[in-house]
Amino acid sequence: MSSSNTYDAIKSHLLTRLGGSYAIRDWEEIEVALQHGVDPWLALDDDGSDNEVQSIGSPSANWIMSDGFMDVHIMVPSTGSLSVARTIGDQVRDAFQFQYLTSIADETVRIMSVSSPAPGLINDGLWHSMVVTINYQNRRLAATAA
Repeated sequence: MSSSNTYDAIKSHLLTRLGGSYAIRDWEEIEVALQHGVDPWLALDDDGSDNEVQSIGSPSANWIMSDGFMDVHIMVPSTGSLSVARTIGDQVRDAFQFQYLTSIADETVRIMSVSSPAPGLINDGLWHSMVVTINYQNRRLAATAA
């Protein structure tokens, strides 16, 4: 699971870029969201991260590097076309490519790559989904015991 700061930075950027056009939800809300609404919406899903320590020369301070992935699930009504989901996926991709996001002081989230829209997990007769995967690297300064 990513840090709260990383998740919040990515979600905030998604809200800023696409929140005016689509509802943005957390993956945990998907069961309720699937039962309501008729417009396309997005769900952010945290796929997790790996952490490693990189020394910056001082025994009492190190960079903590986190590499991870987040999926943006694009949900469209099954009465519509999947081309709508692909178009929204392209908008997500454009919003994140080559971005540096600042979450808090001394912490940055660098977007390393963004996948093309791919078939998603949901095809329940009411909704179709596609997914765009965001590969990120988070770097933060962490004081450690000497």
